Amino acid sequence: MAFCFNVKVSALEDVSNVVIDYEDWVDISVTIREQHYGPVVVSGQTKVLGASFTNGTGETKICDFRYAAFKDGKIVQIYDGTGEVTLEDGKMHDIKAPCYINLPEGDYIFFPIVRFKGETKWNMMRHMSTIIKNGYWKLHVYENYPAPSSEYMNFPDANGKGDSEYSVYHAYQNEKFRVQMKLVNKESKPLNGKIKIMWERNLAKFWRGMKYSAGDVTTEWSICASELAHIGTAQAENGGIPISIEANGKLDIMIEDCFLREYYDYEQRWGPWLVAYFLPEGKEDIADNWLAVNDNSDFCFDSDMNLLTDRWDHALNALAFRTFEGNATGTENLDITKVGLKFNKADGTVLLNNVPESSFVRVVDINGRLLQTAPVETGNSFRFTLNPGCGFNIVSLYNYDGKLVKSFKVIR
Repeated sequence: MAFCFNVKVSALEDVSNVVIDYEDWVDISVTIREQHYGPVVVSGQTKVLGASFTNGTGETKICDFRYAAFKDGKIVQIYDGTGEVTLEDGKMHDIKAPCYINLPEGDYIFFPIVRFKGETKWNMMRHMSTIIKNGYWKLHVYENYPAPSSEYMNFPDANGKGDSEYSVYHAYQNEKFRVQMKLVNKESKPLNGKIKIMWERNLAKFWRGMKYSAGDVTTEWSICASELAHIGTAQAENGGIPISIEANGKLDIMIEDCFLREYYDYEQRWGPWLVAYFLPEGKEDIADNWLAVNDNSDFCFDSDMNLLTDRWDHALNALAFRTFEGNATGTENLDITKVGLKFNKADGTVLLNNVPESSFVRVVDINGRLLQTAPVETGNSFRFTLNPGCGFNIVSLYNYDGKLVKSFKVIR
């Protein structure tokens, strides 16, 4: 499975000369993939959309996959791609790319299209009539959305464990944690209201239109994690904490003392998410008035519209999150003297022995740049490999609650 890379892209391609047959399709299957949390699409903002493709044409194809917007069954916009990809027959390719939305308010179909190398026309991968009937690909574009968007969302107590949509954060029941966000107000007037953090398991929001399959875990929930939280001296009231963002401004916030009393065993499938909601000032505190904080990936493009993919992976408005059953003890029983590190300089293998349950490892270079955040855990040990020539490294072991246990220096 391949992922996108840095490439010069045109943010808004001219569709006036696009040649496309809406009912004649090519044999590449397409599956909707996760978008950054929530079905909110706001004109004037950048929304992350994703899909995966499997080549069923019977031959290798060099493909240019793009997302497109359709209105009344006709294409109205082609968005950014990830460059050409060589896709062998039967192989799969994933894209997730920020798409700058500048459409008038209304309902649209957001569906990917493909163009093969050497051809000028774009191809559908499903009949347009089928896409419209399906409904999974339909999204509403808002002209005005009175809630902030989020450039990033992070769980700082993880000490660098994640800060990426590919990480699953965790805490014990009743263990306090913090959520850090950068909120964006693109309006020409201040944005006042309340923000709260919810723990949700809702496929319809994350995978828009997704349905549960037979035998899947069917439990869904939405639980407030900021019930007694605060931002500085501003305390939560019914979970909502007052904030104010200046006109055309950004606001860094740290939501302190979040916690969850509940534990759910979701069998490692379709994991739940920590997400932020905003209640505009003057609105009654009822569920229907709370608006999902949208993702905002505008900063993922430079002034020449180069897509900076090392940024958009971190442009989050949600965190994959789970709880451990049982209350947090504050510390785990750990004899630091027994924690050992073995390093094989020949192949770069690092092995940490006698580590506690649910601890994690962070590796940085001499400049503090994160190198390793996903070691393989086997029993009470961690094993991972350092790349040749990466120089001086610091390998740090952290407890489940983010407390540093022990550090080692390794030169590769």
